[in-house]
Amino acid sequence: MRGIINIKTSSFSVRQRGLTLIEVIIASGIALIIAAALAFLILFAGKSEAVLAPQMARQNSALRAIQICGDLLRNAYYDSIEIPSENIIEFESPELPEGQVARIKFQGGTLVYYPDKTETNEFRTIANGLTNVTFAWESNEQAQRKMVKITVIFKYRKYRGYNQSEAEKLNGTFATKIYPRN
Repeated sequence: MRGIINIKTSSFSVRQRGLTLIEVIIASGIALIIAAALAFLILFAGKSEAVLAPQMARQNSALRAIQICGDLLRNAYYDSIEIPSENIIEFESPELPEGQVARIKFQGGTLVYYPDKTETNEFRTIANGLTNVTFAWESNEQAQRKMVKITVIFKYRKYRGYNQSEAEKLNGTFATKIYPRN
């Protein structure tokens, strides 16, 4: 028995075959629908971010205005606070040289802090893009002391689909009340 080689042939019970044309068309259609839905979601998310980013910037600007004004007024001398007009507040602070009166003023969409009420060249912009900022005294019967109310108004962006009269109503308002500490 010389050199008997037993070669086993592979046996497939079913003949090998590829995908039919119908199967390829159906699979391609499903993949195309999934790709179109994914592209729509990405496009929609990009547009949403483009619309919301400026609005978030306006809200952050208004919140920053409330926070900075609140911090400055909390540290002001209580007896020195004056509100000459609804958009201006003046005060003395331990952080400033004695007798120097600081001013916070809203004008033309910008809230500005002047360390000196003479409004010299030295100033700090607190916030931009605001519609209105008002200061007012408010009484608190329980504490038997007045507090300063700060109201910041900003305009929401016009969205497609709103007419002008509806867009004019889209204002955001933040308000707080401050008790000066000193």
